[in-house]
Amino acid sequence: MRRVEICEVIEEAALLPRGTLKGHEALSSIMNWDSLSGSEFRLIVLDRWDVSLSGAAMVQCETVADIIALLGSHIED
Repeated sequence: MRRVEICEVIEEAALLPRGTLKGHEALSSIMNWDSLSGSEFRLIVLDRWDVSLSGAAMVQCETVADIIALLGSHIED
């Protein structure tokens, strides 16, 4: 997976238009980002890339970059 794809999945989970996120945004600033969209994100990542993220780890994330860091070893670019 690539960083841009992670941003696209966050956008999908938060019901945002594609291309909205650049990768540095605070999650608290993302309209519609909440525990449900976080769970949706985790399910999409599991379905598309067979990568499981813990809810506890996701709760600690404050930025899009933090989420990308969680997926570190799975990122190609």
